[in-house]
Amino acid sequence: MKYETVKNFVINSLQKEKKNLDKDKKEFESNFGRLEQINNEIKELKQKAKIFNVQKCACCTHPLKPPVVYFFCNHAYHSLCLNAQMKDDMKDNQCPQCDTSKLIYLN
Repeated sequence: MKYETVKNFVINSLQKEKKNLDKDKKEFESNFGRLEQINNEIKELKQKAKIFNVQKCACCTHPLKPPVVYFFCNHAYHSLCLNAQMKDDMKDNQCPQCDTSKLIYLN
């Protein structure tokens, strides 16, 4: 094998690895930033009460009347609207609009 062939192979391999590392670094930094944001939200929730100022159901848009279900994402639903929106594969404690926000209050 020629020296040039091996050299080019090694250089190309290292360049590909550098691109992968750069991509992984950006993803890590993005995830780390999100983690810091989540930790700050948790700290804030532990230190002070969350105020719900939602006036309308996220499903039917009518004014909220008990029973109401609130989520951390600030969506709120009439209990009947939420039951109608729930998907079979959806966990009971997740907001149907966000699919990630957790149920926090039933009234």
